[in-house]
Amino acid sequence: MKRWIAFALLACAVFLIAAEIALRRIGLGDPPIAVRDAELEYRLVPNARYERWGNRIEINRHGFRAPDHSNEVPDGEIRLLLIGDSVVYGNHFLDQDDTIALRLSAALSLPDCTVRVIPMAVSSWGPVNQAAALARHGTFGATEIAIVLSAHDLVDTPTYKGALIPYRLSKPKGAIGDAVEAILERRFPAAAEEPADPFETRASASLNALNSIRARALAENANLTVVYHPTTDERISGISDQGRRFVDWARQQGIRVLDLGATPDITYRDNIHPDAAGAAAIADTLAEEYRGKLVCDTKG
Repeated sequence: MKRWIAFALLACAVFLIAAEIALRRIGLGDPPIAVRDAELEYRLVPNARYERWGNRIEINRHGFRAPDHSNEVPDGEIRLLLIGDSVVYGNHFLDQDDTIALRLSAALSLPDCTVRVIPMAVSSWGPVNQAAALARHGTFGATEIAIVLSAHDLVDTPTYKGALIPYRLSKPKGAIGDAVEAILERRFPAAAEEPADPFETRASASLNALNSIRARALAENANLTVVYHPTTDERISGISDQGRRFVDWARQQGIRVLDLGATPDITYRDNIHPDAAGAAAIADTLAEEYRGKLVCDTKG
């Protein structure tokens, strides 16, 4: 009997080790980690590197998915600040090199200076989160600012509820623990509770946050552009009423609107997130928008 028990325990151990190795090979076990933040609602742990679903994810010291950079603009460099949510962040199914910001940096390269596109984006951040991040970090010396908005952002205001944060708040116990958490998250998703604030209250908060972003851009002598990213449904039926509120706000403020719905070759992995080819198409569209607008000012 003891021999059978020992054999069973050994078999279980071998199975768990094999399962851990297999799950790590498919990209589990190393999810990006976030922390709660009284002003931003939540933010990513800075100076971190992960591999998720086989994709490289590197978070710089400012807490954004991009190579590290200084606060000050060095000689021979110009900057474009790209504000957004998971569309700009790239979700965990895009490799770092496939994100819009890095592709756009490469597409805008100039012979005499470096063009650095800096993403200020975390999944599920809305304009209120983004305005708070801009107030904390500043524009990093960008001369151009583009904010990528989608219809749902109009009422995507902070809740400060940990269950609704789209990142893990602590590291899982190995790849097996990660898989168990992922299954539970899909099996028992966070309850879609009735928002504490009415629709118009949240919409007003988002538009007021955009006013703050616009004021910061003006104060920093940076040009602001609204980039509207439609859902797959909007590509068929036209921009939604919520999306129209963003477009109307921008035009009332005299802000340029770039509608990605006019770019036919953007492909999606779901109803809102671009896949790698779609992110490349967005980067190409933005490159056409900004090529010629970015002027290299070499101080030497």
